[in-house]
Amino acid sequence: MNVLFTTVFGEKPDYFRISVTDKRFRYSLPSPPFGLRFLKENVRGIDILEYPSFDEFRKCLKDVDVLGISFYMADIPKVIKMVEFARKHGVKEIWGGNYGVLTPGIEKYFDRVFVGYAEKDVAKIINGEQVKTIKHPEIITTFGVYRTPFRISHAFLFTTRGCRMGCKFCQTPCFIDGVRTLPLESIEDVVKRYKERGVKSVFIMDDNFFGERKYSEKVLEILERYELNWGVCTRAENLAGRVKEFRDMGMINCIIGIESLKQENLDFVDKRTKVDLLLNTIEELNENRIYIHGTCMIGFENDTKTSLKKDIDEFSKLKVHSLQICVLTPFPRTPLWGYIEGRYGIHKDDYSKFDAYHLVWNHPNIRPEEMDSILEYARFRCYPSIRVLTGFMQMVRRGMFWRFFSPFKQSLSV
Repeated sequence: MNVLFTTVFGEKPDYFRISVTDKRFRYSLPSPPFGLRFLKENVRGIDILEYPSFDEFRKCLKDVDVLGISFYMADIPKVIKMVEFARKHGVKEIWGGNYGVLTPGIEKYFDRVFVGYAEKDVAKIINGEQVKTIKHPEIITTFGVYRTPFRISHAFLFTTRGCRMGCKFCQTPCFIDGVRTLPLESIEDVVKRYKERGVKSVFIMDDNFFGERKYSEKVLEILERYELNWGVCTRAENLAGRVKEFRDMGMINCIIGIESLKQENLDFVDKRTKVDLLLNTIEELNENRIYIHGTCMIGFENDTKTSLKKDIDEFSKLKVHSLQICVLTPFPRTPLWGYIEGRYGIHKDDYSKFDAYHLVWNHPNIRPEEMDSILEYARFRCYPSIRVLTGFMQMVRRGMFWRFFSPFKQSLSV
């Protein structure tokens, strides 16, 4: 069989362009399709296509027997166009994967759907082979300031899959049951290859790194052994009281889910943390000159236009270097989806708006167009360019900036 796995057509996502601001002076972090890279590394005999134009997609369909499409809910209008075109032009079988397949009714467009990480299932179907050990692919991109030639080679690392916390808004527990760790041998192998490629820093993309404490400590030992700096996506309670220790082991940045500065909102989404702990951890991170990217949500059911502007003003005072403000969005199969659908109703006429930057449900106090203007206010208040410069200066003061920053460095993307 000729098997092609692809993303939806369009530009490669840039994390900071999408989530922070479109201003000139901001960070740029293009994001490769992680799931497809893992499939290519672990399944023999498949080709992958990353963010093609529609014309490139069309040309690649010649002689394809099986087409797999990896997508998110907001991609569904594009996915339907791709599926209809592929069937019209003779593709025999079409598969769907990634979080988008959790959407009700989407399965009718596909011959197979895969919920969760599918390397083992796909290998068995295509080749009749058993994948016993998941191998980590090289995932290298560039990181720098938008629209400048200043870039550093930057790598991604995945060590665990899944999360046990069960926040009401999160699809991860619906996508994969429990938590599974990648073999440490696979982690060390890719870290070694990163080192050989000249990469100086990696970002650990787990939903909740440190959630599996003993395993995570062993991963950090590997990174320390190869002298790689690292960043991490984790919860504040996992860092509290240990930031200096982690800094000395190579930690340079982190993403923390703040979500809200109101305890009642945190309790509503089952965040299982306290506002005071969040603020204290942010202070501890600043004391150790760690770059902080915070994520927050607006649009809880008791919010109003007036209260949200006050909340955004409070967000702007947080001592973080970049802040991602999203709209509270119900996603399929989450507890939040069931709650909001039952109490208020969800707008399902345009799935492209399910990107966490649009109001997609019948909020009791705010209309969708009003939320758009509130987000504009948030961008004005919370995304000043000076914070980008502050983040760079922190690296300078730590003596780390020139250690790994190379002007005009070319991309090592594979």
